[in-house]
Amino acid sequence: MSALVKAGAVVGGIALTIGGGFYVKTLLGEEVLCIPLTKEDGYSSTYDNNKIGKVYGDYLVAPFGSVLKTGNGSSGKAVEDNKKWWEQTYEVFKKDKGLSSEFKDRIDRPYDNRVTAVSQTQEAKKALNKVCEEVYGKASTDIETSASDTGHTKSNLREDLFKYCSFLGKEPIKVSESEYTDADSYGKKYSSKLISTTDRKNDKFWKKQNELFFEKTGDRSGKDLTDTNSIFKKLYDATGAKEKWDSLKKVCEAVYSKQEGGADVEKASKDDVLKFCSLKGKE
Repeated sequence: MSALVKAGAVVGGIALTIGGGFYVKTLLGEEVLCIPLTKEDGYSSTYDNNKIGKVYGDYLVAPFGSVLKTGNGSSGKAVEDNKKWWEQTYEVFKKDKGLSSEFKDRIDRPYDNRVTAVSQTQEAKKALNKVCEEVYGKASTDIETSASDTGHTKSNLREDLFKYCSFLGKEPIKVSESEYTDADSYGKKYSSKLISTTDRKNDKFWKKQNELFFEKTGDRSGKDLTDTNSIFKKLYDATGAKEKWDSLKKVCEAVYSKQEGGADVEKASKDDVLKFCSLKGKE
């Protein structure tokens, strides 16, 4: 295991490092460096608000992982750090080939660097990282499942996305509707959106979500909270909460029993609950 992994708190197979990347345990069990899509050069100008890459970018792996390096004679040049992650994930892909038309029978190698990927956009078969990049540019509605998705087109693409393009390895498990009996509680009303706090398979998600919450920027940051009665504002300001990987998870667990618009002293608006306790971050 890398010294960087040893130096950080490893929870659910993820450890934060310097520069926006982190070491993560792949589906093959090896720890490799991973740069998320949100840290890729040009991210903010590439994906608008309705794209998969924007809505789920915090959990997706950057196609190349290009970040500016300083020192060690690199002169600030961009280095592609995610190649090892894609190679590891491709070994998993070769065994089950994917479910959706975007993945199945379309991939024959793990990785193309940025220059090669640009020159081979018309190839019938592509590298895994390039296919994921193409999916990131699709509308988020393309993976929003419903009863009308009888051919499983959207559900298959959604499963492939989180298995082969996300460091989570699988979509987090939602709250079970049976966990909450109060029909007006968040946990009951939004059970299909909120992430379970009791299933340990979600630890990797909650570790990452905690980091995003305490960052000073980003769509999932709690920095701009202003209501002093908000349970999330109190968490963001609490001394030492940032250092505990499950601080946000515990607050979300408490919030799931609360009622929307309830009279609790510690308030939790629907928008905040979905922003901090769901995968999509909104309804």
